[in-house]
Amino acid sequence: MTRYVNSGVKERSEEPHPVWRGIGLILIIGIPILSLAISNQLMIFLDENNIVISEELLAPPVEIPFVGAIINWPALLVFAFLIALILYGFLAVVNAVVYSTSSRSTLQKFEAPPKQFKRKRKLKKPNYE
Repeated sequence: MTRYVNSGVKERSEEPHPVWRGIGLILIIGIPILSLAISNQLMIFLDENNIVISEELLAPPVEIPFVGAIINWPALLVFAFLIALILYGFLAVVNAVVYSTSSRSTLQKFEAPPKQFKRKRKLKKPNYE
């Protein structure tokens, strides 16, 4: 009877692969921090080259511990949001390309493909009226 028992076959785990934890960390924490850093450098570049931004986005410099002085913080937040959208979009495209190239079957070694069920046709009654 032991010939027919699948003792060596692993069941498919319900948890995601551990690599996705690192990717999730990048998406949730890394991209906002990176976008804030890029937008801060962009604001410094705009200030050094005397490029004028909208008056609604101007504000006096704010001193933040461990970061330093931040000039025009409303503009910084707007640029950070736009840069974060661009980075999230770029990662979405990369994810789509990687997912489409690895489109092989996810079945285990001894699993059979799922059966394709056909819907039963409904009997159409003739209308004699």
